[in-house]
Amino acid sequence: MELDDGYELAVAEAKEVARPKATLEEYDAFEERMAALKEEDRLSWKVAMRAQAEVDLYWMMRGVLSTGAPEQAFKNGLRYICHPFSYKMACWAQEDHDGVMQMAGRGHGKSITYTFGLPLFIYVQNPTWTFCIWSVTRNLAKSKLRPIRNEIESNKLLPELWPRLFYSGKPRQA
Repeated sequence: MELDDGYELAVAEAKEVARPKATLEEYDAFEERMAALKEEDRLSWKVAMRAQAEVDLYWMMRGVLSTGAPEQAFKNGLRYICHPFSYKMACWAQEDHDGVMQMAGRGHGKSITYTFGLPLFIYVQNPTWTFCIWSVTRNLAKSKLRPIRNEIESNKLLPELWPRLFYSGKPRQA
């Protein structure tokens, strides 16, 4: 279904009231409301999902990207995001920390947040921006890019919510 400028306007209005949630329990409740709304009114669900995802990195990763679905996350070699530390990592990543470095142990969600979720989160807000993923070796950098490509090619929700940014056809035709 092709969406028109009325959809874009509805999203802009919804973004004015959308905000990051304060606790994981609020996200659980929001997720339940979204599941119910999806059954009742699909267009309103799309507007609410997209508006929340455009202002909230954690919701983008949990509600839209495959990191929010354990079976899909593990299939794509990603980490399931519904963990208290992943929530804090995403909140911290979304804030402005000019000149501050974040350090965390292995398995705390740095890579999934900063080299997977954050580029897609910023892309839906600013599609003209260019991203570069740096690493020690070229192969390691490519391994960080592969999940992003897989997500863009396989996540059916991305072209549904952002039809002007993501292609819904066969990946090779994109």
